Amino acid sequence: SDLKVTLIDAQQAQVSFTQNYRATQFKSLDRKTLVWAMRDGRWQIVEETTGK
Repeated sequence: SDLKVTLIDAQQAQVSFTQNYRATQFKSLDRKTLVWAMRDGRWQIVEETTGK
């Protein structure tokens, strides 16, 4: 697994990984980066970027 978690601060984390997506007529291999933030006592995704 190439999952990488980086704490930005006590309330935010950045998570990067490779996503291998396959459907009936589509497939892609992309690098995903998610920014998670603690809001109202729970972690939520606040940003998502995709690149090759």
